[in-house]
Amino acid sequence: MSEATKTKKKLSIPVKLAIALVLGAIAGLVFKEKASYVAFIGSLFIRLLKMCVYPLVLFSIIAGIANVADIAKLKKIGGQFLLYTFITSAVAGVLGCLAITISGAGTGLVLQATVDSSVQQLNMVDSIVGWVPDNVFASLANGTLVQIIVFAIFFGVMITKMRKNANTVDMVAMVVEGCNLIMQRMVSTVMTVAPYGVFCLIANLVGTTGVQNLKEIFTMVLSLWGASLVHMLIVLPLLLRFFGRVKPFKFFKNIVPVILMAFSTQSSAATLPVTMEVSKEKNGVPDDVVDLCAAPAATINMDGAAIEYTVYTLFGAHAFGVHFTPWQLIFMVVLCVVCSAGAAGVPGGGIVMCSICLATMGLPNEEVTAMVAGVYVLLDMAATTLNVTGDCCGMVCISSRLGILDKETYNA
Repeated sequence: MSEATKTKKKLSIPVKLAIALVLGAIAGLVFKEKASYVAFIGSLFIRLLKMCVYPLVLFSIIAGIANVADIAKLKKIGGQFLLYTFITSAVAGVLGCLAITISGAGTGLVLQATVDSSVQQLNMVDSIVGWVPDNVFASLANGTLVQIIVFAIFFGVMITKMRKNANTVDMVAMVVEGCNLIMQRMVSTVMTVAPYGVFCLIANLVGTTGVQNLKEIFTMVLSLWGASLVHMLIVLPLLLRFFGRVKPFKFFKNIVPVILMAFSTQSSAATLPVTMEVSKEKNGVPDDVVDLCAAPAATINMDGAAIEYTVYTLFGAHAFGVHFTPWQLIFMVVLCVVCSAGAAGVPGGGIVMCSICLATMGLPNEEVTAMVAGVYVLLDMAATTLNVTGDCCGMVCISSRLGILDKETYNA
C-alpha cells in the first residue's frame, strides 16, 4: 500500500472525536455508573488543554496583531478591513446569542458540576478596571484571561508601531511567531489524545446522568448551524448589496470552490490558497488587496468562530442555570469576538477556546467542553465555511468601496 493511500485513509481529529462521542455514549449506557472509573482519563485531557490555553492565547493574539503590520502601509485598506472585521464578528456574536437563547439548548442538561451563585452577581461596570493587569505575570499564573488579552493586544500594537525602525523589535516579533508555532504544535499534540479523553468523559457523563444530554447537545449544534446560515445567507448578502454594491448571487457562485474546500477541510489556513485565487480571478479583487488582507483575514476575521464561542458559553450558562445581565452579555460578545480573532488555526482550536470562554465567564468547563469536543466536526464545518465566506465578502466590499474592484471579472 502506497504512502498516499495510507494518508487518505487516516481519519481526521474531528471525525475521531465524533466516533469517540458515539462510542462513549454507548459505553455509558452499557456500564452505567461503572463508567466513572475512567473519568480520570478525561480529566487528564482537560488539564492538558488548560496547560496550553493561556500561553496559546498570549502568543497567538500578539502574533496575529503583529502580522497586520503590512496592512498599516495602506491605511485606507487596513482601516476598512479592521472595521469590517469588528462589525461582522460582533453581528455574528449577537446572532449566536439569539440562536441559543431561542432554542434554549442546555437548559435540560444533567451535569455533575455545580456553579457558585456569585457568578450571577458579576458586575460588568465594576470589572472594567480589572481588565487592565497590574502584574501580567500574576495574570498568567492566575489564568485571568481578559487581562492576558489586554496585555497581548497592547504588546502586539507596540510591535506593529516599532518594528519598522528597530531591528531588535523584528527579532522579538520572530520570537513571538516562533512561540506561537510551538504552542500550536503543543495543542495539535494534545489533540491526538483527545478522542480517548472525550470517550472517557462522555462515557462517565452518560453512565451517571442518562441520555437526556444527547438531545441538548444536538439542539446546540442546530442552533449554531441556524445562526451561521442566517449570517451567511442574510447578513453577508446585505453587506454585498448595500456596502459593496455588487450582486450577492454572483458572489456565491464565484466562491463555490472556497466553500467546498472549507466545508471539507474545516481549516481556514488550508483553504487560504483557494481563497486568494478565487478572490483575484473570479471576484476581481486587486492583487495587492488580496495579498494584504487574505492571510490576516484567515486569522482575525472569524465570523463563524464568534458564533461558536457565544453559543458554547450560553449553552454552558443554560446548563448551570446562570442568567447573565445585559452588561454581562455585552462583555461576553466582546470576549468571544476577541477570542475569535486570537483563535489558533489548529485542529481543535475551537475546543480550547470553548474552555477559555466558559472559564472566563465563571462557569465550570470540563463537562461542557467534552460535549463540544464530541460534536466538533459538525460545529466546525459550519463555522469554518462561514469564516472563509466572510473573508471573501470583506475583500470584495472593501475593494468596491475604494473603487478598485474589477466588476467585469466579478460579473463574468
